[in-house]
Amino acid sequence: MKNIKFYTLLALLLMAGGVTLQAQEQLEVELIGEDKGYLAMLSLGEDEFLVTMRGEENGTMALCRMKTDGTELEYAAQNHLNEGGFSMANQQLLFMKENGFPSIIYHKMRGDSIWIAVGDIDEDLLVVETGTVLLSGTGVSTVHYMDPQFIIESDSVFAVSYFTNEQLGQNAADRHRIIRFDRWGNVLADRYFTSVLFDPERLFALNADSTGYLLGGCDIQEQPVKTRCFNLDFNLDTTLLHDEIYNDFPLPGWRQSIVFPYVAKHPISGCLYVVGSFRYVANGQSGYQNAIIAKFDKEMSHIDKWALTVDNSGEDQRAYWKSIDFFPDGSIAMCALVQDIYYQEGFYVARFDEELNKISEIYKPYDGQWQGPIEICAMPNGDCLITTINDNIYHILADSFWNVDEAHDNGLKVVIAYPNPGGNTLNIRTALQNARVEVYEINGRLIHSQALTEHLTTIDATDWTEGVYFWKVYTTGVSTGSTTLVETGKWIKE
Repeated sequence: MKNIKFYTLLALLLMAGGVTLQAQEQLEVELIGEDKGYLAMLSLGEDEFLVTMRGEENGTMALCRMKTDGTELEYAAQNHLNEGGFSMANQQLLFMKENGFPSIIYHKMRGDSIWIAVGDIDEDLLVVETGTVLLSGTGVSTVHYMDPQFIIESDSVFAVSYFTNEQLGQNAADRHRIIRFDRWGNVLADRYFTSVLFDPERLFALNADSTGYLLGGCDIQEQPVKTRCFNLDFNLDTTLLHDEIYNDFPLPGWRQSIVFPYVAKHPISGCLYVVGSFRYVANGQSGYQNAIIAKFDKEMSHIDKWALTVDNSGEDQRAYWKSIDFFPDGSIAMCALVQDIYYQEGFYVARFDEELNKISEIYKPYDGQWQGPIEICAMPNGDCLITTINDNIYHILADSFWNVDEAHDNGLKVVIAYPNPGGNTLNIRTALQNARVEVYEINGRLIHSQALTEHLTTIDATDWTEGVYFWKVYTTGVSTGSTTLVETGKWIKE
């Protein structure tokens, strides 16, 4: 078995006129020289976590137990799962059972057929498969199997929701299916929605009161499109149908739905939180997407609170698969891709309280690689781990959320300006308190100054000439009254 090689990226920061080695390392864990993807993560304690990855052969899976400093503690290939001609698919979800032992749900394929499998993870990190469910007796082509979502109802009962069409050549979203099953592969309930009820703007969750399931999305057979929510019992029969699910977004020009949402249940309050992307519509055409987090009421009939994490109609900000997790104190970690119209990309991490008041936010800027996050894992000590599409794991230290110097030491920013290059609008985004921004021409003349009282401040640059500008953000200490320069940047008006 080959050893997995990791490296720690040491960044340098230009400080006080000189180059200084960073006080804390920004961990970048990356497989060197081979294309293996990190996917699902699970916290195992203060500084240990479990992660799934592609194995050394095509179609195989491996598990690795690691420390947050990048140290590999244990690696286990799962080649036994490929016996019988199976190969592993990318959809995997790790979870902790009530007895404190880890478990996993995953997909495996053989030919055109797809199975859901459940397995326990033993002390040697080997998956002991307890049961499988064939998604269709006639086989489901991978082309006709879209956007699966898992629900962990308990240690022994699960559900999956996905789009399907078993007739080759037909649209994959022509049918929608939910299967409820146990860990031994017994199907407890199975329901098809035979009409075109839902497009990818679909919510699927366990009821907050745990009396059944919630299924929400767009009815694309009706014009105009209606958003609906089905309350389902554990037999998957409809107990309530209502249309109010997305009616609480008072933003003109925005489509009333969330794209590719992921639903998570708060471990303390039981409230349901949704992360996804909010689609902007201009001139009747769907355009860019902005990442969003929303808190639903107990019945999921409407949204109690919501927050656009990064909001600008000229850019793409997207939340993908499992981009939300919860800290032990109940606060919420959320991540998203940040991409502007010039395809300069990075990722964004925010921390909210249970009422979606933003506590802090940080940004990992573009560095030449696509860094769309796949999954976030909140650690007990306040750190975060993020797996990304370009096969990295980033370790965000807890101090980065609370201390500007620590954020900078870890290669992160606490303020961003966008779009860049831009036109008549300059957006300054930060969660800093008691802050102000100053904008200077290239010759050093101050042309704009204002307090930053909101997370997003929009500056009218209509009267500015085309060219290069420099911005600076300062904070003022509440008790000391001293002013500190916390972030600077260059902005180009075209």
